[in-house]
Amino acid sequence: MLFLIVMEQTINKPPFPGEQTDGPSVSDEFKPRQLLKMFRLFAVAFFFLLVYKAFSNPILNVACASIIFFAALIPTYLWCSGGGAGLPIYPLYAATHIWTYGLFLIGENSLLDRYYANDILYASVTVAAYLLIGTVVWRSTLKRKNMLSRPIRVLKPDTADSFFLISFALTSMFLLITSESSTILSAGMYSLLRGIAFGLTNLGVFILTYRWSKGQLSGRKSYLFWVLVILFITVNATSLMLVGGLQLLMLILLGYVLGRKKIPVIASIIVLCIVMVLHAGKGDMREQYWQGGSRSIPALSEYPGFFIEWFGAGADHLLGGQEIEQRQSFFNRAGLMSLLLLTQTESPDRVPYLEGASYAPILEQFVPRILSPTKISSHEGTVLLNMQYGLQTREDASSTSIGWGMLNEAYANFGFAGVVLLALLTGFLLGEAAKIGTNVPIYSSRYLFSLLVLSLSFSVEICTSALIAALYQYSVPLFLMTIFLTEKRSIKGAADIET
Repeated sequence: MLFLIVMEQTINKPPFPGEQTDGPSVSDEFKPRQLLKMFRLFAVAFFFLLVYKAFSNPILNVACASIIFFAALIPTYLWCSGGGAGLPIYPLYAATHIWTYGLFLIGENSLLDRYYANDILYASVTVAAYLLIGTVVWRSTLKRKNMLSRPIRVLKPDTADSFFLISFALTSMFLLITSESSTILSAGMYSLLRGIAFGLTNLGVFILTYRWSKGQLSGRKSYLFWVLVILFITVNATSLMLVGGLQLLMLILLGYVLGRKKIPVIASIIVLCIVMVLHAGKGDMREQYWQGGSRSIPALSEYPGFFIEWFGAGADHLLGGQEIEQRQSFFNRAGLMSLLLLTQTESPDRVPYLEGASYAPILEQFVPRILSPTKISSHEGTVLLNMQYGLQTREDASSTSIGWGMLNEAYANFGFAGVVLLALLTGFLLGEAAKIGTNVPIYSSRYLFSLLVLSLSFSVEICTSALIAALYQYSVPLFLMTIFLTEKRSIKGAADIET
């Protein structure tokens, strides 16, 4: 904490020294320093969590968790203190490693008993080094002058509001129809439409939340927007996959924070409690509804009973209705640290490195499935990883999948050298994505692309090929919008920026 406070006094430089800007962007209008106090509160909360866990966990595990927490929070601190530009893409990505790696070390589980102290320390240092290297590259990338040309292409606010609401409504109907009858569309057509629909949804949810939080969305549109949010999350959750709903909630939270300049504490606590209950009962529900390699999706009339059953299963786990040995806490289920420990202790002595095999499907993902029905799945990399380490067979992977994340995938392919290379690429690419959306209107195609990248920064459990495929699919609607719905605009001053 003292180190962070000292850093705050020294980091006051603009991210682009000497660059002349044409007007404030959304991130310029919103001063990140306004969140610095809230960041300190969260940092103090994590500190007390670690102190509390020190009474029931080995001191080494707590120390290793502290290393990861520190490395994961530095980018957020730098951004809040004025050391970052544009949307906080890399800071949010780095923060996800708190619950995917750090919290696992201080949770109640027996998996850590399988590993020696030096194994746990090496894994923790690997994660911290990955984040710190990425942070240095991210900061260096932000300091370089943005060479993108002007004028830029921008949507009109009123037109954009209506367009995003209509697309959001169509996406919700698409999910509802395809969830009840998955045979309506071919696999290629379904993949294409789903990518376009989710890309538009990610863009629209953030934009509409931001404008609603600033009072720029009319009463009727506001009411319709929140009805659609509830409908989308409800329908999406019936698949028993929480990632899509959580991604949407994070975009809503970010849009609200940037627009209202404060965090909705009470609402966030309520949502977090609901998510924890659903997460705790997810395993039991999947055992019941995912049988024989197929997924049973409830009909619309069965939603009330389905969610009552789900909440009941989650409450039983959290309140002790299951044996302790059979329960998995939120800390453990959300963790990728166990996979990193497995990879580092098994490779390369007992299990050889993949040497890039999981990255082979990447180029094929740029061919639409509708044109190549037999193309390799974007999740083929994850399947290969699970098979390589004996966690699943290919048949098992057809019904459920164990997510690895890019860091673990990099180590499984090339060892620590792969982690370093991934850190360099991640820091650079996410820094460039943030720069693209800096000092431009919120409805510009550049800002919207930056937003798409940010929406995928929460997808921490998917492999690299799946992440690239998702970004490619999400970018299709943005490309079409840029062609047909935008107009060129020269940005000369603050008056030209509409937020």
